[in-house]
Amino acid sequence: MAETEEPKKLESESLSDPPPAPAPAPAPAEEEKPVVEAPKDPQPTKDKSETPPPSAPEHKAEADHSKVLAIVEKPSEPAAEEKSKEGSVNRDAVLARVATEKRLSLIRAWEESEKSKAENKAHKKLSAVGSWENTKKATVEAELKKIEEKLEKKKAEYVEQMKNKIALIHKAAEEKRAAIEAKRGEDLLKAEETAAKYCATGNAPKKLLGMVKLTIVGRLSDGLCLAKGPSSLNEEHENFSFYKRQGEFILREISRGALPPSKMTIRADHHCFNYMVENGIAFITLCDSSYPRKLAFHYLQDLQKEFENFDSSLIKKVTRPYCLVKFDGVIGNIRKQYIDTRTQANLSKLNANRKQDLDIATENLSEIIERWRYSEILERPSTSVYIQAVSPIWCSPRLEVIAMKWTPITVTIFVVTVVLWATIIHADDNFMILN
Repeated sequence: MAETEEPKKLESESLSDPPPAPAPAPAPAEEEKPVVEAPKDPQPTKDKSETPPPSAPEHKAEADHSKVLAIVEKPSEPAAEEKSKEGSVNRDAVLARVATEKRLSLIRAWEESEKSKAENKAHKKLSAVGSWENTKKATVEAELKKIEEKLEKKKAEYVEQMKNKIALIHKAAEEKRAAIEAKRGEDLLKAEETAAKYCATGNAPKKLLGMVKLTIVGRLSDGLCLAKGPSSLNEEHENFSFYKRQGEFILREISRGALPPSKMTIRADHHCFNYMVENGIAFITLCDSSYPRKLAFHYLQDLQKEFENFDSSLIKKVTRPYCLVKFDGVIGNIRKQYIDTRTQANLSKLNANRKQDLDIATENLSEIIERWRYSEILERPSTSVYIQAVSPIWCSPRLEVIAMKWTPITVTIFVVTVVLWATIIHADDNFMILN
């Protein structure tokens, strides 16, 4: 009897399994995916712990007991079916949840893999960029180093050149200093010899301070110097010829119209050129800068008054410079009156009309020279064209006279010769026709 009850207990235990856990809430619609159904058992209600059937001798007794059990437990079959249905539904939900979790784990694994790939790729690219940057930096630094080396080399060369130039300048300066020292020694020796000569002869040197030093009288029509008078400067002195050339240059500029044809004062170093123009004649004098300008123009006015006594026709016939020797003596006599500015006559001239200022223009000689150079540069092309246009053969006045005299005669002879030659040829042709 105990053996027959054992299958009943096992069956009742299998039928009275605890109910499965409630199914989880369904996933959101956006994450729903097809659920893979698990294979169904052909006998879903049969438990794995069921014992095997009894042996053949006991088959009959077992059939009797099963009938009894079937009769007894017939009312509980609907509840068992409901439990089996609920278990299958719960199992499907669990399988779906497992599949979802598996899918999510696969997605997370794929995401992590892709992220790691992206990180590795970016890391490789960043390392490549870093290596490229370091290579370029090294190249640029190498080029910069080469350029710095070249610049240092050029700098050293330029420094050497500048040092050589400085050495040459220093050498030239030393030579000039030596020449100046030698000249000073010669001047000192000459002064000592002259002083000894004065002591031996009993004479004394003249003082040449604050006086009229040079006078030039010129014609404005052609800029020719007519007279210069005795100068207070020693003609052997190098400054005499220098100031004389400057005075002649001023005369040419006045005749050219570059300077005003009235009165003017021109500063040259520590001296002043004062000039006055009257009746086409320019009177120029060189004085110290300390000499009164009013007195210098009184001196020029006295020269102009004395020059009016000369014959104007004689003045126009002068062709060589400084040929008016007669006026040199007049210049010397008038200059003696203006050597000392402290005489009563000169003081009265200075004090007369003191309130009336001299309306005389003043200019530097250097500015006049610069203006002359600029005008020469501007006139140079037109002058060269004129020289090319005019043949040098006809520049001489004598050749022009010869050409004007003999050109008509030559043309007449040529025309007569041509006419005679044509007549002879025509006569020969007529003679041949008649024959």
